[in-house]
Amino acid sequence: MNAFIYDHGDKKLYLDNGKVTVPYNKPEWKEGLKYLRKLYAEGLIDPQALTQDNNQLKQLGENPDTVILGASSGHNMGSLTTLGAKSGRWLTYVAVPPLKGPNGFQNAAYHPYVVANGQYIITKNAKNPEAAFRLADFLFNTPDTTLHWYAGREGTEWRYAEKGEIGINGKPAIWKRLTPWGGVQNVNWSQTGPNYRSSDFRLGEAANPDQPLEVILYNETKQKMEPYQMPIDKVMPPVFFTAEQASEIADLEKTILDYVKEMMARFVTGDSDIDKNWDSYVKNLDSMNLKRYLEIYQQAYDANFKKKK
Repeated sequence: MNAFIYDHGDKKLYLDNGKVTVPYNKPEWKEGLKYLRKLYAEGLIDPQALTQDNNQLKQLGENPDTVILGASSGHNMGSLTTLGAKSGRWLTYVAVPPLKGPNGFQNAAYHPYVVANGQYIITKNAKNPEAAFRLADFLFNTPDTTLHWYAGREGTEWRYAEKGEIGINGKPAIWKRLTPWGGVQNVNWSQTGPNYRSSDFRLGEAANPDQPLEVILYNETKQKMEPYQMPIDKVMPPVFFTAEQASEIADLEKTILDYVKEMMARFVTGDSDIDKNWDSYVKNLDSMNLKRYLEIYQQAYDANFKKKK
């Protein structure tokens, strides 16, 4: 749908001149649905794509007899094949740049506000909040600490990079992993727990030619996605709700998004005619109180980000 209008994240919220909005009740969304319907009717979209789970998708990607999976969405090749498998199938798939729509629209989703595993909360019941804060600062802002909790012991699981070693991003490396990533162990937190890895640190890991996935993903992203990334002023940032807002938004969000997913499947498969039923679809969204849903998000956005005069 990003060839027609901004389709960003699970909640699909985006900003239009500071106003919180959604794409799925707009004419561009309708045109995107009609395009998907055309692909489906021509047999270019696998009917299973609307119901299968990730394991079933991988079975298609690793089909032993012949290659039957042409293209699929996913975070990387490991979403549709098995990374490192003897078949080597995962190395045959490459990223497709964002499609350009009939009006020239071409967008790649952009998530600048995502901080994975960055949660650290000090409650009002903390007996020593200053010490708790210092611990947070130690965990988040000390490079040696980051490497210890993320990779393990210096000299055993990792070491600092030597001269001439190149990182994932093609720049001089910062550190090098000495043992394979993952697996059951008791020497590091891996990606669990409060942490901060800047882009420079994350991409400063020495490239491993025997495990080229990270270099492949970095280059594909830089070359094919970054040129079309969603403008930052369009991206809906995370917001905080009051208890009352959170309670109200929870019911509205589930009802609305479930309906959008249901109707997307029905429109694409032809179970519901897009041209005949589009207006009633939009009216149903209105009756589900989409206006109130956006009002709550707008209130939360304004409270967090609107400049105070």
